[in-house]
Amino acid sequence: MRVYSSSAATLMAFEARWHATDQVPMCLSRKLGAKRVLSLDVLNLLDRSCNDIEYFYATQLKSESAPVNDKRVHPGEPRSLRLRLRAQF
Repeated sequence: MRVYSSSAATLMAFEARWHATDQVPMCLSRKLGAKRVLSLDVLNLLDRSCNDIEYFYATQLKSESAPVNDKRVHPGEPRSLRLRLRAQF
């Protein structure tokens, strides 16, 4: 089991600070004979809300007179399951 944790500051004189996140994935595997493995992955086991990617930069819309510094985020995925079957030939 791996735990991913991160916290970062931007380079622009620390104008923005990101929140720390903890994500815990889990993988259970079972051999099904000599050449097959069945695995179940649980992504974001604790179902924590977090952002996969966070940016801080200036943007300007056509209707705005000057650029505005702001955060842009890509939200992380909720808890999800992935079932895998690996077979060797």
